[in-house]
Amino acid sequence: MENLTQIAQCLKSQAQTTQHPAQQTLDSDLTITVQYDPKSFTWTLSLTRLYHQATEEERQECKEAFGMPNDTDFEVAYKNGWGVIRYQWSEIKQLEMKL
Repeated sequence: MENLTQIAQCLKSQAQTTQHPAQQTLDSDLTITVQYDPKSFTWTLSLTRLYHQATEEERQECKEAFGMPNDTDFEVAYKNGWGVIRYQWSEIKQLEMKL
């Protein structure tokens, strides 16, 4: 997998700056979409791939790269042939982890 930490930093910066979703598709056809809500200080990360979910290894790598709290809530779905995993967490909780 590409350098996911750099990708995560870039996408998070773009999402915060533009206040629009930032997205990148990896070589593995996994699409990462990041959104930031400045009003609630909430991050949303979606991992999507046509016909398949992200693997457990890909999910773990993304959680680490984006600095998600261990107990981050997520939902799993298939939508129009796309496997979707969506995480949502508070930036405040993420900052508390670093203290």
